[in-house]
Amino acid sequence: DSVTVTGGWVEGYQDMTYPYTTVQRPFQAMLKKVNMPIDVKKVKLRLDKFNYTYTSGIFPPSTIRMNNIDASVIRISNTDLRDLVVLLKCSINGGGGYMVMNMRLLKDDICSWRERIILENANLKAFNGFLGSIAGAEVSGRVRKMECYAKGDSASAGGTFVMEYSGLDAKIIKGKSPIKQLNENSKALNGLVKILLPPANPAKPGDKPKAYRVKGKRDLYKPYMIYMLSPMFNGLQETLLAPFYLHKEIKEKKR
Repeated sequence: DSVTVTGGWVEGYQDMTYPYTTVQRPFQAMLKKVNMPIDVKKVKLRLDKFNYTYTSGIFPPSTIRMNNIDASVIRISNTDLRDLVVLLKCSINGGGGYMVMNMRLLKDDICSWRERIILENANLKAFNGFLGSIAGAEVSGRVRKMECYAKGDSASAGGTFVMEYSGLDAKIIKGKSPIKQLNENSKALNGLVKILLPPANPAKPGDKPKAYRVKGKRDLYKPYMIYMLSPMFNGLQETLLAPFYLHKEIKEKKR
């Protein structure tokens, strides 16, 4: 009928170097394959913290920390044809902002889904422990609001992304990066960051923040949740790294 879990904490670990040899199925498809009837109206979680550690094989293991978690999963069922809904509210990395996630998984033949992810009032310094471990980088600045709306099916996804932020600065600390090339070229890279990294969005007070069309493409052998979050990752890439790609294109054209 319903399940409620209150208090405690959860640790999760994912090794992205692990060779996935089987297709990672959508959650709706996995539910349909279960022979026995499943009908849980609601699972509610109220946890003190959730630590998620992953390793990519390129960087050392890194951890994202969530606190004060209030999550619900509605209609875990292979008999009820209505949508499965996932709701999540939490703070990130010990005060790095407040995140709200709303995912709706449709029980149709193509495993459609819709999501809305919002991050508000994030102090980017809270992410320095995470960024320092993977790249020896430090950031500062504040995200007033980030919003990602996306929808997709079992093959591809698309949507919109906008992140309003100010005071953004980033640098690579020489001798601190686990990546040899970043250590050796930290001075040149930091100079490039100063020139190309947009310090604010919008660039001028009173303007609207720039929004981007985003997309995601499913890799059958990677976790399905990574695919569902790919539009948000694409939006972060477009917002922060687009000037670097333009700079690279201009250099290549000059050649």
